Amino acid sequence: MVDSSLDFRKQQHALLAILGLGLILRLVWAALIPIDPLSDSVAYQTFAENIINHGVYGWEPDKPGAYWAVGTSALLAAGYHVFGMHSWVVIGLNLSASLLSIIILFNLGNRYFGRPSGMFAALLFALWPLTIQYTTIIASELFFICFVLIGLYFWERAKSTTYTVLWLLAAGAAFAGASYIRPIALLLPIFLTLFEVLRGETRILNSLLRMLLVLVTIGVLIAPWSYRNYQVFGKPVMISTNFGANFWMGNNPNTSGGYQPLPDRLDGLSETEKSDILLGEAKEFISENPTAFLKRTALKAVQMHNRETIGAHWNKTQILSKWGETGFKISKIVPTVYWYAMLALALAGLVAFVRANGFWAMLLCTPVMIWGYVTSLHSIIVVSDRYHSPSIPFICLIASYALATLYNSRRRTG
Repeated sequence: MVDSSLDFRKQQHALLAILGLGLILRLVWAALIPIDPLSDSVAYQTFAENIINHGVYGWEPDKPGAYWAVGTSALLAAGYHVFGMHSWVVIGLNLSASLLSIIILFNLGNRYFGRPSGMFAALLFALWPLTIQYTTIIASELFFICFVLIGLYFWERAKSTTYTVLWLLAAGAAFAGASYIRPIALLLPIFLTLFEVLRGETRILNSLLRMLLVLVTIGVLIAPWSYRNYQVFGKPVMISTNFGANFWMGNNPNTSGGYQPLPDRLDGLSETEKSDILLGEAKEFISENPTAFLKRTALKAVQMHNRETIGAHWNKTQILSKWGETGFKISKIVPTVYWYAMLALALAGLVAFVRANGFWAMLLCTPVMIWGYVTSLHSIIVVSDRYHSPSIPFICLIASYALATLYNSRRRTG
């Protein structure tokens, strides 16, 4: 673990400066690039408007659905309900998620790796171009990141306080919120528990009881939506109906690994019918050549990390309007260069951690585990560069270890 003589009060001042920097960068971006929904943003906006105006989640007021998880549109609708349907509400929600994520990264970095890792992790996230570009995008990424980090913070607090049950209930609530945004969060408590046991941190029974309490909390909070879905579709649907479609997109004879339109032959079928058919086809395709599936999954893992341009594409209309083609190219190049720099820094962090703690400890480290968890799940299904976004805070944490190691080394030799 990295340790430092850096005064904690100075770190607190540094955190305030980082928050100020992060806020200024995002406000400047928002002032330059107005919100102009494209692609998925149009869907989230439509769903939120239908929730506000008709009390229905779906593409049309008279057709409730659950193809996408409800969380993002529900948060947006809540903001619209309180403040009115204004674009600054989206900016405010995105800013809040980003700034809260910075604060929690500061705390998690210090907890996982010691001071001043938290300060460096917070700074890397504050400067991350994609998270800045997301300020003017209606999307799930910042909300999901924030809820996962909140859940992790509460999970860790439960290990070192007398209010263990309350912190675990709070962790369950946060992970439930993340699951409403992206269901991939549902399994996180299980993997967190497994890796804690492998690290030998707690007794197996204690770990299982902690996990059970968190999972029950998640289940209780998700149950109302699952019941709503059962009423709509006449069959169990926990959160959303798009798993079959996403699984098929990444596993069919014509797959590129990324998004594909659904086949026309499914027109007229219900969401659940489409999901069941496509899931069956994907499973059959995999079973016919499991070796190809493994190769395809590995390639998708690489494809998922090969660039970082989604922020530019989802702001494309306004970027082209303000800065033209050259500006659009720059808005893709800058995030991608930063992305590769952070991957390199994270690799350096992994090497430094292995040297200090061993290879096994590195594999079981929580930030490494969650990065691998996100990558593995999406590589099995469907990928694009946007799907590595949930890994960003954990890459920041790993990279922060490299910076903290270098910082402490120079302080000792200086």
